Amino acid sequence: MREVYDAFARGKIPVAIAKFSPDVIWEESNAPGIAWGGIQRGIHEIFENVFMKILANFSHFDILPEEYLSADDKMVISGTLRARSHNGREFEAPFVHIATFQGGKITRFRVFYDTTMMVKSLEAS
Repeated sequence: MREVYDAFARGKIPVAIAKFSPDVIWEESNAPGIAWGGIQRGIHEIFENVFMKILANFSHFDILPEEYLSADDKMVISGTLRARSHNGREFEAPFVHIATFQGGKITRFRVFYDTTMMVKSLEAS
């Protein structure tokens, strides 16, 4: 998992995505105001409905993992999310990701963070 976060941090999206199963399921809050929320199936949906929408809303988006805990086929990653929306608002919040693996690939990825803080950072100034 460290290589996935490192690849994302360096902008090497194809390297990071290579660690995901082609039919991976990505689950994220579908709270009002989170344009990329909900359940995405497959790398194409994740790229279009999560990554591209995050880029459309933020000028800066850092995911800083701090802890990796693994058991059986799962890994829990916690850390800090730092971002700046295109309107200039910044926020920092803890996150938790839960990755499920099969055959060395991520088959399910669940994302948890403070959606209220995220939505407030996206509101017009």
